[in-house]
Amino acid sequence: MRKLLAAFVTISVVLAATTYALWRDRESERARADALQAQVAALESRRPANPVSRPSQPLVAPTTSDAPALQTAIDTSSTDARIDTDDYDDYMALRRRMLRDPKYYEIARASLRPNFAARRAELIRVLGLSPAQGDALVDYWIDQQLRSESRVLPEATTEQEGLEVVELVTRERREDEEKLRAILGDELFPKMQEYIASHPSRNRSSQLRTRLADGGDALRDDQFEPLIGTLHIEHMRLQQEMQDLVATQDPDIEPTAQAQRKWQQRILDIYKASHRRIHSSAGAILSPRQLAELDAMLRTDLEVMQSQQALHQMEMNAGEK
Repeated sequence: MRKLLAAFVTISVVLAATTYALWRDRESERARADALQAQVAALESRRPANPVSRPSQPLVAPTTSDAPALQTAIDTSSTDARIDTDDYDDYMALRRRMLRDPKYYEIARASLRPNFAARRAELIRVLGLSPAQGDALVDYWIDQQLRSESRVLPEATTEQEGLEVVELVTRERREDEEKLRAILGDELFPKMQEYIASHPSRNRSSQLRTRLADGGDALRDDQFEPLIGTLHIEHMRLQQEMQDLVATQDPDIEPTAQAQRKWQQRILDIYKASHRRIHSSAGAILSPRQLAELDAMLRTDLEVMQSQQALHQMEMNAGEK
């Protein structure tokens, strides 16, 4: 029971600490979802004896360019839009096997390349990459994505096996970093790391720009990068405060219900303070109308977080029975 309660505490922290990371590059993710939907449709066409319905919109989990992991969840909100789990697993097994074919792999690469056009153009503009570096970077991202599709990490049933999986992932991340440095060079590599780290704030700024696009107070180009910088500084501070909060907890001590409520309230207080700082700093960059829209986005974050906390509290209470 102690481990169960500790797990719920950890889940609450992770959900809170990753709120900003939920804002991803929707254009690339939608394109990848469309590609997956086409692949599933092709699978269905090869199974006339046991047809299954094609989902209206497969959901591809968000990924980041420094740690891609293609994770797919099928939308089960409608009984008329679902894929049989066995069929989907069969397809993914086929996909992994086919990706070992060099010809299939190259075709898969070509099919994914257009998905990264917008990100390539942005990096050329923001970081000053050459077109050749942009092309090499796109190939780097595609290879990461296909690698994540082509294998399944071994299940760790013992502590030693868990350590081996961690070692494998760490080694791959180190190798990826070396490849990235080779593409960018010593001057651009740290700029890319900063760009990756600021990705949640960049996407938050993009979302604000989209929300304001139809009004008379659109976000200007000279506001965009300063806003990203402001949000990124606050995002890094927020992450550190959350890490400091986690460090105060002993995972071996079973938290009481009262301690859990205090923990959740502390998380909310940290986020509320962060949002107040964002409001203050962004006020020097945004117009009153723009700032009000950003405040509305932040309020939505808190509302979602409070709902999540309420759900996890109910789950924890149920686990105690």
